[in-house]
Amino acid sequence: MALQTFEIRILDKVGEALAGNLGLDTEMLDDWTTEAAQVIISKMPAPLWRLFAKEDATFAPTTGLVIESHKIVDVFRYDGTIDQPCRKIPENLRGRALDSEDINYATSTDPNWYVDYSATATPTLKIIPVSATSTLGKVIRLSFPTIDASTDIAVNGFPDDLEPLLVLYALVQVKVREMGLSRRDAQTEIEAITDSGILVDLATTFTDIETSLDASKTETDKISAILDLANIEFDKMSTIIDLGNVEIDKVPAILDEANTAIDLVSTTVTEANTEFDLMKTHTATAVTTISTGEDIEKGNSELGMAQTAGATGDKYLGEGAMDLQKAAAFMGEATKRLENALAYIGESSARNSTGAAYIDEAVARSNASQSFLSEASARIGKGQLYIRECGVRLGTSQGYLGQSAQAKGEGDTLETKFDRDLKDFIAINLAV
Repeated sequence: MALQTFEIRILDKVGEALAGNLGLDTEMLDDWTTEAAQVIISKMPAPLWRLFAKEDATFAPTTGLVIESHKIVDVFRYDGTIDQPCRKIPENLRGRALDSEDINYATSTDPNWYVDYSATATPTLKIIPVSATSTLGKVIRLSFPTIDASTDIAVNGFPDDLEPLLVLYALVQVKVREMGLSRRDAQTEIEAITDSGILVDLATTFTDIETSLDASKTETDKISAILDLANIEFDKMSTIIDLGNVEIDKVPAILDEANTAIDLVSTTVTEANTEFDLMKTHTATAVTTISTGEDIEKGNSELGMAQTAGATGDKYLGEGAMDLQKAAAFMGEATKRLENALAYIGESSARNSTGAAYIDEAVARSNASQSFLSEASARIGKGQLYIRECGVRLGTSQGYLGQSAQAKGEGDTLETKFDRDLKDFIAINLAV
C-alpha cells in the first residue's frame, strides 16, 4: 500500500481533521515537519553529515561564498581538470598559507579554505591560493529540506529510516499546542472570574453581610437592655400591688370596727327610744292625772319619771352619737385605705403601661433584628451564587490544566521516543 502524505499520517495519529478542536492547519504541519528535519539533521554528528549533504552552485574562490550558519561537509576547487579537495585552516593562518616559504603554504593541488570575517559582518568562505586557471569553488554542505506535508509522502535526500521521526516530532508539537490551548482555556476561565468583577462583588457582598449582622446585633443588644427595664417595671408592679393588698386587707377589720360602732349606735338609739317612750307614757299619765285633779302628787311623780326617762334617753343618744362618730372615723380610715389601694393600683397600671411600652419597643427591635438577619441571609445566598460560579469556573480551569498536564505527559513520552530513535539511528550508522 502506498504511503499517505505526512499530513494524513499526522492527523491519523492525532485523531482529528484540520480546523478541528486543536485548530490545526496545513501551514502548521508544513512548519513542524520542516522543523523536524532541521532538528534531526542538526543533531547529526559530523561523520553522518554526508547522508544529508548536497553540492551548492559554484562560486568564485576569491569572492567567496556567504555561508552564515551552513554546516560545511567538503570544499573543492576545480583546477581545470579535477576538483581538488581543500583543507580547512583557521583564519589567522591565511597569511602563512600564501607564503611559499611556510610549511602551511597552499598550492593549486593542495588548496586551503577558511572563513573570512573581515570583509563584511557576514562570514564568507574563501579558497586560496589565487589561481588564474582555478576559478571555480564548490561546497558540499548540509541541506535542510522544505516539506509540504499536504503533498509529500517522502523527502528527497532524507533517509527513509528517519521519516517516521518527522511524524513523531510533529506529534510532539501537536501536544505542545494542546498544552498551550488548554492553558489558555484555563486562563480564560480565571480571567472570566477576575475581569467580570465577581470577586469585587463577592467582597462587597461579604461587607454587606457583616453590616447587616452588625446592625442585627446592635438591635439584639438593645433588646436585652430594654427587657431589663421592662422587668424593673414589672418587679415594681409586684411590690406596689403588695402594698395595695396590704391596704385592702386592712379595710375589712376597719369596717368591722365601724359595724361594731354602728351596732352600738343602733343599740343606744333603741334604748333611747325606749326611754323616750317611757317619758311619753309618764308625761301622758301626768297630764291626765293633773288635768282631772285626780292625783296631783301622782302627776308630779309621773313627770319626775318622765324627766328621768328623758335624761336617760339623752344619755343613750349621746353615747349613740359618740359611737356614730367612731363609725364615721372608721369609715374615713377605710376610705383612705381604699384610696391608697386605688393609688397603688394606678401606679401599678402605669408601671404596667411603661413595661408594655418597653416590650413593644423590644418587639420592634426584634423585628428589626430579624429584618437585618433576613437581609444578611439574602446576601449570603447571593454570595454563595458568586462562590458557586467561581467554583464552576475554577473547576473548569482545573480540568483544562489537567488536560494540559496530560498533553505534556504524552508529549514528553513522544519526545523521549523521538530522542531514543534518533540516537539509535546515529549509533547504527556510525557503526557502518
